[in-house]
Parts: sequence; structure tokens; C-alpha cells
Amino acid sequence: MKRSFMLGVLFWGCSFVANAQSEYEVGFARVSIEPDCSLISLPLAGYGYPREGRFTLEWVKKGMGVDVTEMTGYAGCLYALNRNGRLLKREISDQKGEWKVIGAPSDSLCLLAGLGKDLYACDKTGNIWKGKPENFPGAWKKVGTFPGIQALTTLGECFYAVVEGKGLWEGRWENRQLRWKRVGEAGSIISLAAYGERLYALTADGLLWQRYLGADKPWLKIAWLNGSTCAVRMKKIAVTGGRLYGLSEEEVVYIAEHSSLHALSASAVAIKSGKETAVIVGVDLTGFDYSLGAAVKREITRKRGIPAEAILINASHSHFAPVAQAFPTWGEHQQLPDSLYLNEFVKKGMIEAIEQALDRLEKSKLTFGRGTTAIGANRSLSGADALYDSALDVIQIQAKNHKGFIFLTGCHPVFRNEGRSGYTISPNFPGYARSRIEEKSGADMALFLQGCAGDINPRAWDPVETGVVLGDEVLRIIEKEGIPLRGKITYEMDSVLLPARVWSEDRIRQFREENRGQEGDVEAEKNVRWADMMLSHYAAGTVPQYMPVYIQIINIGNWRLVGLSREAVTQYGIAIKALQPDKYISVLGYCNDVPSYLPNAVHIKAGTYEGYNSFFWNAQPCLFPENVFDVVIKKVKEKF
Repeated sequence: MKRSFMLGVLFWGCSFVANAQSEYEVGFARVSIEPDCSLISLPLAGYGYPREGRFTLEWVKKGMGVDVTEMTGYAGCLYALNRNGRLLKREISDQKGEWKVIGAPSDSLCLLAGLGKDLYACDKTGNIWKGKPENFPGAWKKVGTFPGIQALTTLGECFYAVVEGKGLWEGRWENRQLRWKRVGEAGSIISLAAYGERLYALTADGLLWQRYLGADKPWLKIAWLNGSTCAVRMKKIAVTGGRLYGLSEEEVVYIAEHSSLHALSASAVAIKSGKETAVIVGVDLTGFDYSLGAAVKREITRKRGIPAEAILINASHSHFAPVAQAFPTWGEHQQLPDSLYLNEFVKKGMIEAIEQALDRLEKSKLTFGRGTTAIGANRSLSGADALYDSALDVIQIQAKNHKGFIFLTGCHPVFRNEGRSGYTISPNFPGYARSRIEEKSGADMALFLQGCAGDINPRAWDPVETGVVLGDEVLRIIEKEGIPLRGKITYEMDSVLLPARVWSEDRIRQFREENRGQEGDVEAEKNVRWADMMLSHYAAGTVPQYMPVYIQIINIGNWRLVGLSREAVTQYGIAIKALQPDKYISVLGYCNDVPSYLPNAVHIKAGTYEGYNSFFWNAQPCLFPENVFDVVIKKVKEKF
């Protein structure tokens, strides 16, 4: 499951004029956070539509099934039964996809499953048999009976079966006998498979589901027939060699892969001056919660001694990255991130990128440049209120033989959620811009940071077009001589606690009543889930008292980087830079915690998405007060 790559560290060495240029040491690293195929399918974040979900699973054709009626995975191979009752075997390494007959016919067996060193089969009367594939079926031994089995698989030392009208059952060996107990619902499951600690199920309506082991664990949808990446109806699924396979109704064998551009990453730049080190991280996620960022920072503090406030983590906000934070008001498939993806890929990827950057610190020269971009426009307001911060800031990092860039502006990484692209993992336009800059400039790395993009959408719906335009604008900026960065590294982090003005229980119940009974209406369903969440807070006495906004400031000499939590609207960046217009100040949103939008009074009064409806989508306890902008700007001003 190794999935990291390092695009090289910038070993910048240059001569310095005495007292004219501070010495910095800089290191870069980029680590992939792409899921591997052990994570069969993941939901993508950023959109509540379509209601059925956006999943990464894509079926890729691997060959014909040759009259196959049953299929299972076992010992790195696929085994199958054909309509003549013969046992077939296919090596997954066989590029031709040929099936070989390895057993005499048996017209009574209908289900297969491998466990340990043996293959198991179930016949039409519920008898369970075991034996070696090469001895099929004559030397096989009957080991139990369980009538009504419709689907069968194994995991660890256990059997799992769907029994007609009786749900999902688990079978264990006890005193050489197979004992069964019910462990959950089965619905319309027609095929089972298993891998790691999860069961996978295919239902009659073409949906794929997964669940963890244990009694009464919930099933969670992971794929549906979306007509694009999943357009073929399967009748059987199997896992072998850590990969999911499907057998279509046309008896074609498919393998499950992630629909992806294979470009999702966590990138880090570490900058050191004297005894102080600051770390700036950009990660291709729609967002993340405070606990994830804090866990990454704790690990770096423990291992490297760098204070948490010296580590800034920014989400690019691509709407085509897997879910990485909890939003309980979304559809069930998006309410919680996949724990394996979050911990084994995202968290580890960020830590690995930071450590690689720290391990490769070299003397460097830093310069600041600012230009403009017109890739975005205000999506929510009109007239004089429709502000857009067109600033495009670029930090150049130069060395004797290497160079790199940090660039930032504010614009949502979105496009029309249609067709194959809507189900494909992608960093969106920031990824295309990075690639453009690196290719054209010969840089070892270009790191994108997301600015105050809360109410800003791209003018062009094509992410390639937007990325190319942005990349070329960065290239024009770096053609000019930048302003040298000089001075110490300092940093601090603080918060503003806005009082949570939560609706009364009566108002919440009324809101719920207004929205209930509208199944299929995504907005109404979301509102009911929000009301239920808040009523549960009231029942448990856990109604939130505050809405925190985190503010982080990192000074690299005469460059000041301000990071705000949440999805800050564009006015925040404009206002913060106006506090000291003669200084080199860059402003980010999406830092350290991305639980909701951060609107201003204009949005709140107008009831825009950013100022009203988004708070229900983001499972927030309430709306921000109208003075939130003034309170946050005042706090930032105190820090300057």
C-alpha cells in the first residue's frame, strides 16, 4: 500500500550579500494521497447531488465469463461454476483471461467460497462441501447443512451467508461443527465478497454495499449504476489478490478500479531561519476537520519539535476528492469519511510530506511577487457587493540547480458535475496549474494554496482551461524580479469564539415538520437530518455554545501569511490586506478546520447560500451573527 512519491527536494544554494539577504533553508516534498484498490470505492465530497452519490468505483473489462453462473476469489485466482456444473479456474495474472476446466461436472453445486487451504461449495439443498479444487467434486466432504443460502463468502475463519428471508448469517467452527448466528439484514443481496475487515454485497438492483464485521453493523452504499463509470449490471462479485471483480449479466468479467486522474497529493514546504522553522502544507481535499489537522501537528511536534502554530495546513477545496470529514446532514454515504482512507492515506501522506521536506532543508533564496488573475467571479452577489480579489501571489524559491514556487489565489475548484468527470478523483484546476508551471518552468515543485474562495467560482467550467490560464499567469509573474524576503520567522495561532445563537427546540421541530415526508427531495432530507441532529443535542444537553474561527499567522521575514479556518468569502482577503496595504500580505481560507462557510453581513442579510443554507448542509448548530466579519477582522488587526 505504499503510495508516496517525492518530486524532489529543492537544494537551493546561492551567494548572499552581507546584511542584504537573510539565509533560509527550504525543503519540499509531495506525497500521493490517492487511494489504492484495497479501498474498493470511495464517495467524493463537495456536492449533495446526485442524491445517489458520486463514487470512485469504475468497472474495467477483463475478459469473458464462458457460461459462468457462480464466481468466487480464492488463493489469487478466480473460481467459477458453469451451467454444466464444471469447476473453472482463471489465474488473475493471465492477460488473456482464459478459464480452464479443472473438475468433473456436478449439477447440484451452486455457490463457492474459499477458506484456508480448501474450497467450499453449497448445493441447492443447503449442504456445504469442502475439498481441493483439483479433486472436484468426487473427493469432497460434506461439512454442514444450512438450507436457504443464496450468497456465500468467507472472511478470516468465518463464513458469511445470505439466507432467504432470514438476513445475514455468520458461521464459525465450534467443536468441528459449523455453528451459525444471525448478524444483520441482507435485503436483496444476490452476491457476497469479503476483504480485510469488510464485507461487500451486490444487490438485485445493481448497487454495491460494504459493512464492517460484527453484529448489526450498518450497510453503506459504495456504488450504483450511474450510467458512466458504472454502467454495467453485475450478477456476481468476488475478491482475490486484494481486488474486486464483477461478473456481468452478459458474462463478462470486470475488475474494479478507481476512476481517477491519479494526481491527488499532499505537498509541504518547510522553511527554516535560525532556530525557527515554519511548515506550509497544501492538501488536495475538499476540507478536513480540526481533529485531523491537530493529529498531524501533534505527530510532527512529537517527532520534530516544531510547534503546532508553526504548521499551517490548507485544503485546495477540490470537489472531486474523497470525503475526508464528517457531515451528518448529507446522504448516508457522505456522512463519515472512510477511516482507512483518512488515516492510512491522508493523515500518513501529510505527515510523510512534512517529514520529507524537513529532511531536505537546504540554503535558499525567497522572493515575493504579486500579479492578478481573472479566473474567478463572485457567484452569489451582484452590483457593488460582487467583490472579487484578483490578487495572485507567488513565492519563488531559488537555488543553484533547483527552483520551486508557492502560488495562491481564491477560487472554487469546481465545474459542472456531469458525466464521467463527475465521478473521477481529481485535484481540479489547481492540479492542472501545478503541472503547467512545473512543465514550462522546469521547477521541481509548484505548491498551490487556496485563498478566500467562499463565494468565488471559476469563469470557465473547464478545469483544464482554468488551470492553464492560472499557470500561465504565474509564469508571467515569475518572469519579473521578485521582492527578496528578509528577516526572522515568527508564527502564532488564535481563535475567535462567536456565541452560538441556536434555534429553540420549538423552532427546530417546526422546521422539521415543514420538511418531513418529502423523500427524494435532497434539500428537505438534509433539513430533516439537521433538525434531528440538533434535537439530539438538546436531548443530550450538548448544544454547542460557540462557533470557533481559527486565525493563524506565519511571518517569513517581510512576507505575512494569514490563514483563516472555514470557507472565507472574498471580502476577508481584501479587508485583511487593506489593514497594512504597504506590506506583503497573503490571505488564505480553508486552513486548519473547514466546517462551514465564513460569510460577512452582506451574505447573511441577503440569505445567500454562503450566509444561510450552507449552514444546514455543513451540520452547523446555527448561523453566524451579522457582525462575524467585524469580529474576525478586529482580531486579525490586533495581531498585526
